[in-house]
Amino acid sequence: MSLAFGQRVSNEFEDWEEDVREFGVLATDMRAHLDAVLVNIRFTREQELTHCALAASTSALVLWTALAKLLILALVTLLQICLLTHTLGLGAHKSPI
Repeated sequence: MSLAFGQRVSNEFEDWEEDVREFGVLATDMRAHLDAVLVNIRFTREQELTHCALAASTSALVLWTALAKLLILALVTLLQICLLTHTLGLGAHKSPI
């Protein structure tokens, strides 16, 4: 009777050993997949940071370009006003007769 009991214990131990081996293989596979996921997360984070920096740079460039265009348009408008009032003002003081 004790022999059968001892044999059962050794079989259970062998079953556990096989389960532990399977778990080890699964854990190794899971670790490899986890490493791949972490690399992808780091890559995506770097892409987002780069994209944000480029978007901010482009936004600032567009803003300064728009302000420069507005300033140039305002200067051209003032120049046209001055030239037209000067030309029309000189023409009004001169009499063709």
